[in-house]
Amino acid sequence: KQITESSARDRAVSYSPDGKWLSFISDQSGREELFVVPADGSAAAQQLTDLDALKNSYSWSPDSKSIAFAASDDKLRTLNVSTKQTAILDTSRYGSINGVVWSPDSKWIAYAKSDVTRTSDIYVIAASGQEKEPHKLTFDSYSDTNPTFGPDGRKLFFQRVEPGSGNAPVSSQIYSVDL
Repeated sequence: KQITESSARDRAVSYSPDGKWLSFISDQSGREELFVVPADGSAAAQQLTDLDALKNSYSWSPDSKSIAFAASDDKLRTLNVSTKQTAILDTSRYGSINGVVWSPDSKWIAYAKSDVTRTSDIYVIAASGQEKEPHKLTFDSYSDTNPTFGPDGRKLFFQRVEPGSGNAPVSSQIYSVDL
């Protein structure tokens, strides 16, 4: 069964954890925006964002109430799915934010953010937006990316990439940090 039908490019589809919604990025409005559609295709897609920036990565909260996303304007945002309200949680002055993931309890968001050396480190920030400063978890001179929480949220795993000559990676290893 076809769920979306337009001349737009629809991509990056994701199920909401409660199984009720499919989210995706589409350019049907003329620029890339986040949309949701009932998973059974029973209604038309709803546009959630109105932001002139490419959506780099996004992730549903485990309670299916919010989506966290990073955009090409180097900002990390949360989006309340029912109200369509967004909040900026963090900004990168040195490059992109990516690898956005939620903790199992929906209270924290982990992500990778570029620093002054143009390598990336892993950060966590309260999803509520009440804490204004993110917590930096890695301090290495290599790029740390792709964070993922352990099942109980007490450990965070990530990938560390050690560059070689010409930016080709010499090694890529998995690390963890206790929270």
